[in-house]
Formats: sequence, C-alpha cells, structure tokens
Amino acid sequence: MLRSLIITSRPIFHLLTLPAALRQYSSSAWNNRKSEQITTHVWWDIENCRIPIGVNSYKVTNRIKSALRSNGIDGPVMIRAHGDMLQFNQETCLTPLIKTGVYLKHVPNCGKNSADRSILDGLDDYVVRNSPPAHIFMISGDGDFANILHRLKKNDYNVLLACGSSNCSAALRSAAAICWDWNELVRGRQTELVDVH
Repeated sequence: MLRSLIITSRPIFHLLTLPAALRQYSSSAWNNRKSEQITTHVWWDIENCRIPIGVNSYKVTNRIKSALRSNGIDGPVMIRAHGDMLQFNQETCLTPLIKTGVYLKHVPNCGKNSADRSILDGLDDYVVRNSPPAHIFMISGDGDFANILHRLKKNDYNVLLACGSSNCSAALRSAAAICWDWNELVRGRQTELVDVH
C-alpha cells in the first residue's frame, strides 16, 4: 500500500524570501541546543538517488541514521521520499522502506521536475513551521536545489547532503556542511565527498 498526499499547486515563495525573524539565529544557536533535541528532516529525491542494485532496502534507513550519528547528529530522524512510486518494485523497495519508517510521497510523473516541485513544496511548509536550529538533509544530485539550500544555510539551517558522485553539482555540494556519496552511504561505507567547500 502506497502512502500518498494530494499534490498542491500553490507557489513556492517562502524559501526564496525567508522571514526576517529567522535571520535572528546565529551559529551560536547550534551551541545552545543539544544535538539530540534537534530532529533531522530528510528530503529524498528517490528518482534521482535510487537504491543501488544489490543494496537491501531494509537497511537504508539505519544507514542514513548511522551516517548522521557518526557525525554527532543524534536527534530523531524523519525521512520523506518523493517520486513516482510506480517506478519502484513494491516488494523489494517500497514495502521495506515503509516498514523502516520512510514516508513515501507518490508524485505522479506529470512532466519534468514533478518530484522536485513536491520536495520544494514540502520544504516551503517545513521552513514556515520550523525555525533554526534545524538539520535539513537533502538526498539528491539535482543542481536545481542549490539556490534553496544556500539560502537555508545562510539562514542558519544545518544543510546536509547525499548525492551520487557522478550526478552531484558543485553548487549543490557547496551548500552542505557534510556531503556523502549516496552510493557508498547506502552500502554502509559513509564516504564523504571531499570537495564540499
């Protein structure tokens, strides 16, 4: 059974013009709250960063959490995968993800960048409701997210990234405090891409 939401067509504007109230936070905000109290929200472009062949889908959630824990990020983790779920095998991919706590948002393929629009819409809602300090973990190699992630970083969100080493734009990587190679992370190797900054 796929979990899905109705796709909204409202414009994405909050991420481009973050409220002035959010600018009051500084890097000291990270020092004033313990890491275990801060939830990491994972936004996964599952069409762009697929689970590689041979990787057990039941282990993906724990490997994401393990990568975070090994970098001192100990709080709760909420994972949302966005994409056309009809492209994925129910038994070997979708069911294991649902059973391990991943929220699947089915986005029908209604043209180019349908999943991207869904992720941006979700990020828009998230930013309105959650001021920094907060961890935002993007799993995508799509350079279209670079501008938004840079704006979030400037407004004191801790931006994390996982992307395939072959499909990750330099602009996207430069927005992240930590950038993992997705194909290594889901295999449990947690290899960071070295040219982040």
